[in-house]
Amino acid sequence: MTANQLIQLLTSATFLLVFIAVLVRAIRRPSRESIDIALFFFAPAFSIAQAPVAQALGVQSPTLSLVSGALILAMPLLTLRAIRGFTELPRLVLPAAAVAWATAAIGLLVAPTPMPPPFLLLILVYFTVFETYAGVAVLRATRRAHGVTRRRLQLIAAGTLLLALTIGGAGVAIVLPPVGSFILPLALGSGIAYLLGFAPPGALRRAWQAPEVLAFVQRTGRLVGEAAPELVYATLAVELATASGEPDAGLGIWQPEREVLRFYRNRGEPIDRRLDESLAGPAFVHQRALVTVEDTGGARQLPQEFRRGTPRFVMAVPVTVGSRRLGVVAVLAQTRSSFFDDDLALLSLLANQTAVVLENRRLFEEVHGLNRTLERNVSELRALNDELGAFAYSVSHDLRAPLRSIDGFSQILLEDKGAVLGDDGRNHLDRVRAAAGRMGSLIDDMLLLSRLTRDEMTPRNVDLTGLARSVVDDLRAREPRRQVEFESNGALAARCDERLLRIALTNLLANSWKFTRQREPAHISFGGDTRDGEAVFFVKDDGVGFDIRYADKLFGAFQRLHNDSEFEGTGIGLATVQRIVHRHGGRVWAESEVGKGSTFYFTLPPAEASEAGT
Repeated sequence: MTANQLIQLLTSATFLLVFIAVLVRAIRRPSRESIDIALFFFAPAFSIAQAPVAQALGVQSPTLSLVSGALILAMPLLTLRAIRGFTELPRLVLPAAAVAWATAAIGLLVAPTPMPPPFLLLILVYFTVFETYAGVAVLRATRRAHGVTRRRLQLIAAGTLLLALTIGGAGVAIVLPPVGSFILPLALGSGIAYLLGFAPPGALRRAWQAPEVLAFVQRTGRLVGEAAPELVYATLAVELATASGEPDAGLGIWQPEREVLRFYRNRGEPIDRRLDESLAGPAFVHQRALVTVEDTGGARQLPQEFRRGTPRFVMAVPVTVGSRRLGVVAVLAQTRSSFFDDDLALLSLLANQTAVVLENRRLFEEVHGLNRTLERNVSELRALNDELGAFAYSVSHDLRAPLRSIDGFSQILLEDKGAVLGDDGRNHLDRVRAAAGRMGSLIDDMLLLSRLTRDEMTPRNVDLTGLARSVVDDLRAREPRRQVEFESNGALAARCDERLLRIALTNLLANSWKFTRQREPAHISFGGDTRDGEAVFFVKDDGVGFDIRYADKLFGAFQRLHNDSEFEGTGIGLATVQRIVHRHGGRVWAESEVGKGSTFYFTLPPAEASEAGT
């Protein structure tokens, strides 16, 4: 196979592929434009197919050759009819092309063989002039087109102009034979341009859409932080018009209280439209992209300022986030287009980005409102903390003075009048002094509990095992005669405030120390592990335990499960532990059985590896 034969085969295959693609589209979605395009490509497809089919059937029919020639001569007329879906043509162009084609077809029937050169020249001039005019008309239409439509029109214009050059070159080749070597490549180029223009692959369509969508995203992303919603809607309408390439576009926002779509337009003031009168209403109601033609005599009409003598078209796509219907984007098309599907695909992407902008803006406003509420709450909390600090100061100074007086005068009475008071009197005064001491301890614990929510924390990696051993050493120093065995499972670190955790461990270990008083020897253990991204620790003992049914009372202030006569305490310790753990973002809970001891668990953020390694 020679190179020319290969090029001719590829050209024939390309035009046949284009014909099949446009024929399928015309069958699926019949319209005047799709049928005209299918007829245009039927002419070369018939000419390409009739010769091999006739040869395969062994049929030689001059009629088929004449029909094929007439169809080829009709291509300029069919081209002009096909491009009416892309651009407006002067009123006399189509009739002139029809007359020229009819003349050429009649001449083809009556002209002798071989055809006289003057008549052949007239046919070439007719074909080249009208085909070139069609290519230039499509090229002009690309100026106001955008996205996929613009790229497709550019390719169609290129295919049409290359076809004109092919026919013109064939005529010139009669006089200048070397020109004939360019005819087949020109025809192949025309076929490829038509194939990509009328039936582009999906990947190519998406690549053509990308610049428009990306530019729209970049221009509208800044609108999230805008304060005025009307400004956001109006700006989106302007950007929709820019991205779609049409002069009139709008963003309809659904107003549920009035059941209307309020359209913010790229030009003019917002207008309200009912669903039964808006051409974009069906897209919002049915939640799918639609092209709606104006019903000039019915309910669905454009606003008065947009009406013309002939019906116009509105492309509309719903704007939805999840199940929430926000509105619709709409673009007013100047003319009916053969590429409404591509325009709707681009508009759908723009509608999706519009929904993202509106939803992000709603979330931004919600977060902004929450921040304002948080700032107000923080201000109120600071005021409450100041009041709490003043109260703590009052407790520390004003309540301690009477307690010191009670304890001091009771001691003076015992020392100076002890003999006079007798055993009962001295016993009563001892109880008064003990009560004053307990009251002082309670005040100390209350002050500590109140400070825990106000003091600043300094989180860092802390070895809790070492901290626990230090607390146990202090407890041993206070009661050196106690036999208590302390165990741990090695160095355990967490990220926490060391001072606060010492307070928490002191309360937990002191409780274990206290409630194992009846055991010789007693056993207390401290351990931990890392589970699901958090450090879990425990303090376990074999003390008296408690009834697990009352575990919900453990961590409340002044809540106690044992009598003062059995075990001393104020009921503040575990509440203090819980508050410290909660400030670190952790949890605390307990497990126990009466007579078998208790285990208290708490969680903390795990130690950071970078700091641990330094």
